[in-house]
Amino acid sequence: MVEPLACAIWACKRANVGMGKKILICGAGSIGLLCLLASKALGSSTIVVTDVKLGRIQSAEKLGADKVILVQSRDPQEVAKQIVEAFGCQPDITLDCTGTEAAAQTAIYAAAPGGVVEIVGMPHKHANLPILEIVLKELNVIGCLRFVHCFSIALDLMSSGKVDIKPLMTHKFKLHDAEKAFHTSLTGNDGSIKVSLSLIDS
Repeated sequence: MVEPLACAIWACKRANVGMGKKILICGAGSIGLLCLLASKALGSSTIVVTDVKLGRIQSAEKLGADKVILVQSRDPQEVAKQIVEAFGCQPDITLDCTGTEAAAQTAIYAAAPGGVVEIVGMPHKHANLPILEIVLKELNVIGCLRFVHCFSIALDLMSSGKVDIKPLMTHKFKLHDAEKAFHTSLTGNDGSIKVSLSLIDS
């Protein structure tokens, strides 16, 4: 879990997540939830998390998100309005951990003028984005890939207890149940976040 936490820390560093910032996290999969934990450790004042799956939203609540939004509308502008209502203002920084076109559009519509929208989730090759919105609000839209010099920070946060990754380790399977493990990880069934395999099959 050190490697994905290092990715989340790098995403937060790239976007200048820090004290007093209002953070929107689109997507409550494992990277989104780790970004939530990293943002909290870095002192963010308010964190709102969105997802289309109820189980993931519930996980974000348990891990300390200030507010959560179960996305049901297919209209990015409508979802952006819900986000602004949840914050009471527009977020300073958005970490899009979904890689979907709809979430990136939502992030741009919701962002505060001069804000940061970071694409953390791996997107499809092409996406239609509201470029005029980016220009008019002078947004900083950036990408993020893996990490740079963040392993030691991840280890420090874990060893100090400032970041507890244990709640993310939801399922463990024996090696002979590997097919079931991969299916659980792929589908997200039973509230799975991180699924592991034990190589000692006893």
